Amino acid sequence: MRKDVLARHIELVERVNNAKTEKDRNYACNVLYGFREALEVIGINQLIACDLYYLNQGIDRPMCAGVFLD
Repeated sequence: MRKDVLARHIELVERVNNAKTEKDRNYACNVLYGFREALEVIGINQLIACDLYYLNQGIDRPMCAGVFLD
C-alpha cells in the first residue's frame, strides 16, 4: 500500500512542480498539502522520499519535500 501512496504523492508533487501558472500552482499546492495532512493523520511521513525521488534522478535544485523552491 505504501508504494501506491508514494506514487500518488509523487504525482501530486510533480503537478506542483510542473504547473504553468501561479493559479495552477496554488491549486496543486492546496491538493498536495491536503494529501499530506491526511498522511499525517494516518501516521505516514514520506517527505524525505519526495526529495530522494528527485535527488536519485540527479536533480539538484532547492526543494522542500520534493517541491522546487526556485
